[in-house]
Amino acid sequence: MTEEENISEPMKISVDSNETVYESWYKYGVAFLYLEMITAILLTIFAIYTSFLGN
Repeated sequence: MTEEENISEPMKISVDSNETVYESWYKYGVAFLYLEMITAILLTIFAIYTSFLGN
């Protein structure tokens, strides 16, 4: 594996050939990013809604 391929892949721990287990920080990081994206979408919808009401 080259250095460039190593950087682009998340940290994986191979248990066997069919199952890949990610490190715990990776799962929490993905969950946090999804939460952040949902928050940004909801905030955008709220801002558009209030701008049409004139508040």
